[in-house]
Amino acid sequence: LRSRVGALAKTHGRLTEDNWSRTSLSALLRQELTDVYGDKAVACNGPDIRMTAQTALAFSMALHEMAANAMHYGALSVAGGHIDLTWHVEKACFGPDGTPTEAGDNPTEWLIFDWKETGGPAINPDRTPGFGTRLIDASINTSLNGRIERFWDADGLRYYFRLPLKLITGG
Repeated sequence: LRSRVGALAKTHGRLTEDNWSRTSLSALLRQELTDVYGDKAVACNGPDIRMTAQTALAFSMALHEMAANAMHYGALSVAGGHIDLTWHVEKACFGPDGTPTEAGDNPTEWLIFDWKETGGPAINPDRTPGFGTRLIDASINTSLNGRIERFWDADGLRYYFRLPLKLITGG
């Protein structure tokens, strides 16, 4: 609980510096990941996007929980574990169930994230989701109107998620 409140306080501090307008995605990722775990443990690569204050708060909570899970159960729980986080913008169409549809169906711009853990211990995909996992899902799926998928690859957990760019940037 203390680390969750601390993460929120850091994000509030960043938003206050930016006068509660848009804030930098890259700066938020650096604050939540590389400044905490180091650039040898976490690599972030993607374009800088200016996020609204509201989406930055929801996103930072999800990000913090993903990192906390990696620290307790995944790649960051062992020496030599690593997280690669990449993101990009793409145009795509998705149906109401989240499955891709034909490109001619009025494509929308999406912010696509790929969080890939390597070098951590084997993860049991059948374990009961805890509070952090439920918070990640609520932040991504509900607060940010996105979709998240988890893959338990042989070399570590992978989160793949997309967020509507228009909602994230407020534009």
